[in-house]
Amino acid sequence: MRPSLSRRLLLGGFAGASLATRGSFAAAAPARTIGVGCWGGAFAAALDAVVAPPLLRNDHITVRQVVSDEQDRVMRVVTPTPQTRLDVALLSDTDAYRLSLAQLFVPVTTDGVRSLPRILPGMRAPYGVPQSHTALCIVYDRARLHEAGLGRAPRSFEAMFKAAQHGKVGFSSELAIHNLAAAAIAQRSKSATLEAGKSTFLSLKKSGALRLYPTNDALGDALAKGEIVMAPMWRARTYVWQQAGRDVRDSIPVEGLIPFSIVASVPKGVTDSRAAMLTLEELLHPETQVAIAKRTGLLPTVIDAHLDAALQRRIGFTAFDRTHLRPLSLDAVARHGVALRHFWDQELA
Repeated sequence: MRPSLSRRLLLGGFAGASLATRGSFAAAAPARTIGVGCWGGAFAAALDAVVAPPLLRNDHITVRQVVSDEQDRVMRVVTPTPQTRLDVALLSDTDAYRLSLAQLFVPVTTDGVRSLPRILPGMRAPYGVPQSHTALCIVYDRARLHEAGLGRAPRSFEAMFKAAQHGKVGFSSELAIHNLAAAAIAQRSKSATLEAGKSTFLSLKKSGALRLYPTNDALGDALAKGEIVMAPMWRARTYVWQQAGRDVRDSIPVEGLIPFSIVASVPKGVTDSRAAMLTLEELLHPETQVAIAKRTGLLPTVIDAHLDAALQRRIGFTAFDRTHLRPLSLDAVARHGVALRHFWDQELA
């Protein structure tokens, strides 16, 4: 079976989310340190500023961040050693699901994470907790759109890929699978497949118009320098760039939103699973979720984390947008993601 894009909805997954009274889930305990594998940049800074202090204050847990790319964190879960083992792994929804099929995570229950019932409908999973979410939009530099043959903001992935023929659209390798998904749904076929998306990129490579960047940060730098004028990118990342003073905007593609969530899981074999579960609990506190949203543009995943109206409009999505989600089939990515990643890294490089 070929990998396909599911039409299932993450029910309520983009709803606005109230501030709850916060308290420690555990009585005072001896000081302990846990390793949390995560992305760097604004996300790591947010965890350090928002998550680490209450864990230390309330539960005597010191957070040691292990900042690396996702492939490194996956390998730390799959083949852990005493030196590389993670106590909490923050991963994309696709990788977290794929590794869960190999039974690599400690099951999450209300015994360890009491906030599970407060997770937004459709986002709860037995192998971890959804820490935040966003969706793939089109980020662009309005002043330079003419360089890509456009007179106005792109309103579709289809228009974006046509503009890519001018060599002014960039693609981050961190978003390889989602870039292929965007190419697939741009073809407007009801049976759109990730496999079908490959032809779009092979055509761009053949014409010499393909612009690949190793990371989201590298792509952002290229956008700031004018090397490119637009790219498929998380709405949350566009927000971070705007907060840094960059003159960029984003648009929601008419084909639909491809959602993305960050999942926090506890790998099997950790020495202090209770401390790890307390960390997951902290990630779900409404105050934590709102504070991380303000710093990163990532949307909350619990029902009682309310954003102010202005921030919700900037980083969130309307009810209409939420009826046009195009989530990846996690099963399809689990089966074919490694091969598709190999295609991206080897055949497009």
